[in-house]
Amino acid sequence: MANVGDSGVVILRHKDAQLAGSVGMPNFLSSGGRSKDPASMSIAFLSQQQLRSFNFPYQLGFSGSEEEEEGLFETPMDANVTGYAVRPGDVAIVATDGLFDNVELDEMCHIAIEWEKKWFSGANEGRHLEGGVRRESEAMDDLATRLCYRARELSVDKHTDSPFAILAKENDIMWGGGMPDDCTVVALRVTSDPPLSQLRR
Repeated sequence: MANVGDSGVVILRHKDAQLAGSVGMPNFLSSGGRSKDPASMSIAFLSQQQLRSFNFPYQLGFSGSEEEEEGLFETPMDANVTGYAVRPGDVAIVATDGLFDNVELDEMCHIAIEWEKKWFSGANEGRHLEGGVRRESEAMDDLATRLCYRARELSVDKHTDSPFAILAKENDIMWGGGMPDDCTVVALRVTSDPPLSQLRR
């Protein structure tokens, strides 16, 4: 995957995955990226933000003048290119900073677990939903919507410090509460190979 700026990718994996890495917020890492709850998920992978300075991310752009653009924008060559091995049951979230600035990583895991309970009655384990591609799309749309709504709710919360507010304070900027911003989320799920009959639906 290739990423420029402060949008990113996070891969969620159930805690019984011994190979799961743990890259995330300090309070999440304090437990080694693993929860005591046997039904919980951990962070297997988190793409790194690219920033010139705090709240000043890398970005692509076009001004119409090559002279003006020099040093003003980044190019695709500046992308952080990463590969990560996934396995059935993994859930990948691709999102803009509107999600990551407002929703803690461990809460994303909790939202994904609640989503699994609704659609799979437990861990998805890479199983296919009855109903084919349309049903799978409905499920992933539901997870993306849940994350977007939660990000929106927290972005206007003036009483709970968001990940953005915590990072702002670390950079000597007095910011409290959420960070209002647009939010785009795409949710994906790694599944086992389906039978050919299901692919034809």
